[in-house]
Order: sequence, then structure tokens, then C-alpha cells
Amino acid sequence: MNRSSRILATLLALCCTHTIYAMMSIKTVQEFDELKNAGTPMVIQFYAPWCEACTMIGRQYRKVAKDRQYSHISFATVNVDQAVELTEAKKVESVPTFLFVADGKVKARVVGVKNPDTFAEFLRKKIDKKMPAQTKSRYGKAVDSTKGFLRKSVDWIWNTSKNMMNNIKGWFVK
Repeated sequence: MNRSSRILATLLALCCTHTIYAMMSIKTVQEFDELKNAGTPMVIQFYAPWCEACTMIGRQYRKVAKDRQYSHISFATVNVDQAVELTEAKKVESVPTFLFVADGKVKARVVGVKNPDTFAEFLRKKIDKKMPAQTKSRYGKAVDSTKGFLRKSVDWIWNTSKNMMNNIKGWFVK
């Protein structure tokens, strides 16, 4: 294995060993309804960029979203200043507010936060209680589509990395 192949293999290994997660941003009532009816449990944070508590809690929220234990749950955010119609439709009157959605229904609502330092643990307990882990029989399509997405992502990373290595090699070979 030559040097460029080893570098490429290392890059690919690094990319594949880290958790892939995406924090969605919801802006309209229609987007919310589509996600709610998709069948995947989700936790949604309503926040405001000027809210200091939202900023502190946002770090903890992203930490939980990255946790592999909760890979069966979608995590999303709603900026109340940009999504006024959605905020009013969901009757969000203060921030931060969290909605726990499963089976197309809002299962729980948490308004405000008492202790930002212990929020991640509180959120984990709430998720475990309201949104138990999926089973393959019920969510087989979701799991299969995720595997397909990951395969495509790895292929894209591999091809992009190969192209980058060829370009870099071209700089030095001339």
C-alpha cells in the first residue's frame, strides 16, 4: 500500500468511526407536520438566539443529539424569531421549550430549564421514558434507509478523498 492509499484509508477510517448526526432546523408548520408524521420520534428545541439560557442548553442538547444511544431519534431546532407562525401554532410562550414527539403526537413538553449543568441527564431520562428505543420490526424501513444513506455517504467520502489525493499528488509529481 503506497503512502497516498494509507492516508486515504486513514481519512476514511476517521470519517466512519465518528457518529454522523444532523440537527434539523424547522421553519414552517408544514415542515413540522411532515417530520411529525414521518414516524420517527423526535425532540424539538424552540429557542431564541438572544436567550442566554437557550445558548447554554443548546450545547447540552447537541451533546445528547450526538449520543449513539439516541440514533433512533431525530433532533431539531426552531428559532422562534424566524418561525413565528410555527411558534404560535405550537403555543410556545417562552424559551427554551422542548417538545417530545412520537407516533405523530406531542408526548411531552418541557418549558424552561432549572439547571443547565444537569440538563443533558434530565433530557436523557425524559427521552428514555417517553421514547423507548425502536425495534427492527416496527422501524425496519427507517433503519434500512439509514444504512443506504450511510453507504452512499461513505462512497461519496471515498470518491472525494481519492480525487483530492490525486489532485495533491499532481502538485508534487510535476
